[in-house]
Order: sequence, then C-alpha cells, then structure tokens
Amino acid sequence: MRGIVHPFSKALYEQHGDGNIRVSKDGRWGVFTVDGRYVRGEIREADPQLCGWVGGPQVGNQRFQEVPIEDSGTFGGQNQQTNNEKGHHMDLGLRGKKALVTGATKGIGRAIAEVLLEEGASVAICARNADEVKAAVADLSIKGKVVGAAVDVAKHDDLRAWVESSADQLGGIDIYVHNTSAMPANKLEKWINNFNIDLMALVHGAEAATPHLEQGGGVLISIGTTASVEHFATGSGSYSTLKAAMTNWTLGQAQVLGARGIRCNVVSPGPIFFENGAWDMIKKNMAPFFEMTQKNHPAGQMGDARDVADAVAFLASSRAKHINGVNLTVDGGFVKRVNY
Repeated sequence: MRGIVHPFSKALYEQHGDGNIRVSKDGRWGVFTVDGRYVRGEIREADPQLCGWVGGPQVGNQRFQEVPIEDSGTFGGQNQQTNNEKGHHMDLGLRGKKALVTGATKGIGRAIAEVLLEEGASVAICARNADEVKAAVADLSIKGKVVGAAVDVAKHDDLRAWVESSADQLGGIDIYVHNTSAMPANKLEKWINNFNIDLMALVHGAEAATPHLEQGGGVLISIGTTASVEHFATGSGSYSTLKAAMTNWTLGQAQVLGARGIRCNVVSPGPIFFENGAWDMIKKNMAPFFEMTQKNHPAGQMGDARDVADAVAFLASSRAKHINGVNLTVDGGFVKRVNY
C-alpha cells in the first residue's frame, strides 16, 4: 500500500482497506471517511480535496509525491511512526466474526464496538436510551455492519430477546461482551438493581448466547474492575462487590463452557478516563482525589477507553486461542499488588 504527501502542508494521506483515509503530520494524526467526515484522532480537519482521493497520486490539477507507507514516518523530519500509530492493525482473525456488546453507546463499551468493527467484525450493541443507541449505530456504521436496540439489561427476558434478535440479524454470535454495570448503590435496598445488572444480566445474556457461541468456538468476555481486588475509594460497595462476583462466575465458566469450546475471560480496567465518564465526573467534582489518583499512577496519567478495547479485541481473537480463564488487568500498573 502507498500513500501521498501534500506538497505544501507535507501531511501524509494514506488510504486503508476499510476506505477511511488517515492524515499524519508532525506526530499527530486523524482519520476521515472518503467524503471528508472526521472519525477520530488529533487532526480534526483535512483537505477536502484529498479526502476524495481514490488510488492515485493526482487530485484535480495538483500532483502529489507518492511514497510507500513504510517510509511515511520520515516526512517533514519526523521519526518513523509505529504500525499502531499509523493505524495499521494486527491480523487478529476477527474479520467476519459476529460480536454482541452490551452498554456500548459510550465509554468503554463504545470503544470495544469501534475496535471490533475496525478489525472486521460485525457488531450488535444495546443500551437503555433509544436515542443514544440510534445515534451510536449511525456513527459506527461508517466502520462496518452494526445493529442496535434499546434494552434494559435488568429486564432479563428483554435481554434474552435482544441476544436472539441480534443473532438473527448478524447471522450468529462469535463474541459476547458483557459491559453493562450499574453505578454504586448508596443504600442497601438498591443493591438488588446492581445485582440484576452487573451479575444476573451476565448470567442470562451468556446463557442465551451459549448455543450460538458453541457453534464455532466462541468467546465470552466480561468487563471487570481492579476495584474488586483492593480497597478502593469509599470501600467495598455494591460496585466492587458485584464485579468480584461477576469475575468469579466468568472465570468459573472457563471450565464449564470451555468444555463446549467457548473461552471465558475477564478484562479488568483500572482508572480509565473518557469524556462524561466516572473519572471525568470525579475530576470536575472531586479534583483533589482525581489529582491524587493521577499522582499515584506509575505513568502519571490514566488510560483511555481504547486501551481496554484493544485488550478485549485481542482476547476475542484467534491470537488468544489458548487463553481461557484469565483476568487481564488493564491499568498501566496502578494496582500495587504483585501477581505470581
């Protein structure tokens, strides 16, 4: 694959197999659709003429320098970027796979859906807010096939119906990601809602998905938390307690469902920052606690949602075919325990 360098801005434009165009300059990058719509990255505006480029070094009456992608990191005096920074993907064997992700209109769930789509999977998403589901499906559709529905996962019959409907729309299920979680309950009488969302929604969703997952060596992944393995913030509340139960159940299924060809793993994020997420709210309302958490992080800053999503994509892939019954921590070293 080759790219083109703009003669005046010295920005490099690369067109990828998914049709999107990547712009790289001065160590920054952005991704756009062929009609110029912004997808993601630090560069948010690109030459609209170039965003229509399809396979040739000339746009209109302008002529561009065509260069191999592997040389693209050297333009403008910059050091060569890594394959990951240039947007290249490992062949994870996810192309053509069908994935279901609960709670996927924002945050970590949204990032998981995005990464799976970028790796070639088709995806079904759900969340409680119908308008947000509709908007997310519209946005994500530029990356691949995605369907969605408004579902309250605490209503377990509705969740099961969504699993079956999604399997029908996608043509099966290869990957099931349980991502939904309730906010910590402040009163004991509210724990039952968290129990139904964090734990029982997983049990019901996984049970509904199992007949589909076992057709071709499926994967079940639950999103846990490092808060379930240490004293954190206000102590052992409903969130960390039920996440611990969810982790225990999922890893136990590595033996039960593993015998039916279904791998079961957990991805446990540490502090992860994303817009309007829990840590964004803490930053705005509990600044000293946020700053202390940042200071205690080895990297000096929290991870982002795509750090978690990349871990999920790997565990869902054929590259992890012999990984079963693992709780993979994604925290940049924030948790101080030593595992053997």
